[in-house]
Amino acid sequence: MQGVADPAVAALPAGKSPRCPPGLRAKGQRLWRDVVTVYTFRPDELAVLERVCRLIDTISAMDVTIAEEGLLAAGSRGQTVPHPLVAERRQHEVVLSRLVRQLHLPDSPSEAEQVERSWRARRAARARWSPDRGSVPSAGD
Repeated sequence: MQGVADPAVAALPAGKSPRCPPGLRAKGQRLWRDVVTVYTFRPDELAVLERVCRLIDTISAMDVTIAEEGLLAAGSRGQTVPHPLVAERRQHEVVLSRLVRQLHLPDSPSEAEQVERSWRARRAARARWSPDRGSVPSAGD
């Protein structure tokens, strides 16, 4: 689970949230603040989160344009066709969904607690069985 990143690999001092990237609009900024105040991310995960926030802003801008211009547009021969942004928006949502999945964010507070316990257990196991601490148990142990 990468979304609830291991605090030991955090790029910032404890208690400090990363700054909102420049150029984000209102929805992207709100998502950034909401997520980074709850979870700690590695630098590579922050890059994914920034892409998510930018996509949220882009989709929001598409929504505004579609709302202003309508779902239908005139085609090259004057026929009625779906607005080109409808398909583009759908493609953006597919990418957004994949990026959000990469962050592995828990769905609920109870799941977040379970993830945190899992991270602590993993850290303890790595510390216990690290090569510099002694031998790693064999498959028969």
